[in-house]
Amino acid sequence: MRIGAIVIMAACLLAGCVHLNINKNINALNRVEQGDPQEKVFETMGPPDLRKEISQQGFVVYYQTKAGKPSDPVTPELCTPIVFENGRVVAIGENQVTTWTREAEARIRRAEMAERERLQNEENAATQRQAEAVRLQKIEALEKKVKPIPAHKADLNLKLYRQLLALDPSNARYQKKVTFYEERSARQHKARQERAASAAKQKQREAWEQARD
Repeated sequence: MRIGAIVIMAACLLAGCVHLNINKNINALNRVEQGDPQEKVFETMGPPDLRKEISQQGFVVYYQTKAGKPSDPVTPELCTPIVFENGRVVAIGENQVTTWTREAEARIRRAEMAERERLQNEENAATQRQAEAVRLQKIEALEKKVKPIPAHKADLNLKLYRQLLALDPSNARYQKKVTFYEERSARQHKARQERAASAAKQKQREAWEQARD
């Protein structure tokens, strides 16, 4: 009986303390306003019952304002939340905190997307710079290769200048060179074909003459 009585008394004392703390929190909350610095709030309210980090600049503290079972732990459902951002109160109460939390999470998502986009842009820019460096190196190498080739080697010149033009399509010099060597190559091919045809006819005549003899 004695033990039971002690337990009952302890429970009553604990419940009384909880209710005193709840009343203290409710009264203190009436003195907290948006814009208050966190130092002033903690001085007014005392240490929070719960705390949740939202971001590097923001967090939520919870003060118990509803009674639960004496044996149960304090949960956010029994508390009134206060949100701090950059060291000042930005929201008080469940409705304001819910709205602020959603907005904060949306800001975080936008910031993360912006950061991913920035990193992707930097990566793309680096890739483009690398590709441009490779393109310029190829142009330099082809310029060195084509420079000593005599003009009468039209096919080789044409091949190299076409490669240069592919690397730099707006280059007027490459365009003129390609046109020039296309025409010269065509003339050379035609001349070779005519020489080949003439040589074939000459061989045919010689064969006829030998046959008559």
